[in-house]
Amino acid sequence: MKKGCFIVAIVLLALALAGLGGGAWYASRLVGLREAPAVSHAHLVDADTRLIAVARPRQLLPFIEQHVLPLLDNVQAPAFLVSLIRKYATEALPNEIAVLGSLAPDEGAYRTRLFINERRFGPLVAQFTAEPARFANVIEVDYDLPVFAAPKRGVLTTERSFPLLRGLDNVVDQFWPPTAGDPFRVEDGRLFEAVFDNRTGDLLHLIGARARGLTLPEFFNEPTVENVIPRLLILLTEGRAALDLTPDQALEARVQVNGEESDSPLDANAAVRIGPAVLGQLGADIEARRVIDAQRLPDLVVAGAESFTFDMRFDNRANEFMTLLEDLGLFDSPEMQAANIKQQLEIFRLMTQASLSGKMTANGDLVVTWRVDSAPGNEGAVYIALGFLPFDSEVMPLIEEYLRYYGMTLRADPPTMEDGAAYLRKFTIGGFKQNVLNFLRK
Repeated sequence: MKKGCFIVAIVLLALALAGLGGGAWYASRLVGLREAPAVSHAHLVDADTRLIAVARPRQLLPFIEQHVLPLLDNVQAPAFLVSLIRKYATEALPNEIAVLGSLAPDEGAYRTRLFINERRFGPLVAQFTAEPARFANVIEVDYDLPVFAAPKRGVLTTERSFPLLRGLDNVVDQFWPPTAGDPFRVEDGRLFEAVFDNRTGDLLHLIGARARGLTLPEFFNEPTVENVIPRLLILLTEGRAALDLTPDQALEARVQVNGEESDSPLDANAAVRIGPAVLGQLGADIEARRVIDAQRLPDLVVAGAESFTFDMRFDNRANEFMTLLEDLGLFDSPEMQAANIKQQLEIFRLMTQASLSGKMTANGDLVVTWRVDSAPGNEGAVYIALGFLPFDSEVMPLIEEYLRYYGMTLRADPPTMEDGAAYLRKFTIGGFKQNVLNFLRK
């Protein structure tokens, strides 16, 4: 009898352990305790996806481990529990966070999707946000479905659509082709990068989708604007913004409009380097105050800017400049015709390229260079014609007053024909770095 009881006890214990193991396995799957595989946002990108923004938070892991995780050491809890929290806090940091946008004309909407390559706890997040009503006072987006979906481990997504402005598709069809080449993609390895492909007019649709409650005439405000806005936006075929973390913990940001594959006559780019002292100061603030002061952040970034450059170019070899001015209706008004502006600007047909570039100096001033190149043999004619334009008498005073309002000054050097240019002129904006936030805030 005793032997039989012993055998029964062993069986019950085995069943209990199996139940516990199965429960732990089920709980692990339910919560997402095990590490999920790495999944790229690329599997959600299709031919219609023309907005992609990707952040890779794990590149900030050294900063988080140095300044954020040590705050857990002050938590009143057993050491093993604190260690466990630090472990999961580190390992739960997503590999990728991406925002994808695409036009859905059949649905009359612009569709956006947020993708997170969760590493741990993805299923738990999906369950916790399964009832959108819980978050009505937290987020401004109305959800009819669960906020997050977790179709498989490593994938956490949420979607939101914005209704397109009715009738705007007719305007887009007049200026943009219905299809373009393969959409532009982001590069691998960056801390953050965003790319927007506007070769099919998606930017105008996106702007219209955000103009809620407006009719098409109200959106354009007046009939002439319906022609002006598309002709300006058609110049913007591609936009990119990127942010990289350097080995010395500096941040390097770059913005580009129209890359090498663009057939637009306009291209522009800007770059800024934020020294490592900024991340160091942010880390010190987190350690001392347990929070990042968002209002103080812009001042830290500007103060830490070690370099800033920009360059804008307009290729006029196909006489795009005068064609653009005519399309915009610049010469249509009686006032412009009376002033004979078109004849005065005919000289720009001899211009092959115009550029505006700038570089910030060590003391915070911004030196801007305006350069115009012309067809060979026409340099002198372009130089003289530009000299006759009322730039110094009418335009310069307006620019000076505008900059003075923001605390800056303007100094203009005389025009020259240096370096083979048809027209070359330099301007110095004094106090640029010290006052640029005045411009951005006002």
